[in-house]
Amino acid sequence: LRVAGRMNDTLNSPSILRAAFPDMPASELNEMAAVARLRSYPPGAVLCHEGQKEGIFYVLGDGEVEVSKSMGEGRGKRVLSRLGPGGFFGEMALIHDEPRAATVMTVTPITAVEIQRADFETIVRGSTAVALSIIRAVSARLRVNDEAAIAELREKAQQLSEAYRQLEEQERARSEFLTTISHEL
Repeated sequence: LRVAGRMNDTLNSPSILRAAFPDMPASELNEMAAVARLRSYPPGAVLCHEGQKEGIFYVLGDGEVEVSKSMGEGRGKRVLSRLGPGGFFGEMALIHDEPRAATVMTVTPITAVEIQRADFETIVRGSTAVALSIIRAVSARLRVNDEAAIAELREKAQQLSEAYRQLEEQERARSEFLTTISHEL
């Protein structure tokens, strides 16, 4: 595999899966690697389409993807995160058999491990170690996302508080102006 203009002989399914799930036992890791497919994509390739039911779980070996969500008609999109080597996506749509919640597009050339829905379900149902590793990784990601959302909400609350303070100040100045004008008249 070619990575950043050079050959990378260490980029293979087990090494990519190990980076994403370091606590997974080797036997389960090898079981996942046995059903996985290693694929490369150019920049700008859309791997997951928001709102579509798709059946692939991805783990990044190299490169970077952008995860974004549509904000509604005419409102554009919001970048939720960027994932690099060891990052994974697509598991929630497979676990819940739901449409994708976000769009995932390659930012740079990537190499990823892909596991089809049926294989993913078989492995997760058959191995508590795999399920536990995925749960740990997903819960860690959710915790990071929650912390980022809380920080953003705090920032927005602070901005709103400042805007409210300025509005009160303007209202006070307007009231003083009107009182002065009334007195002069």
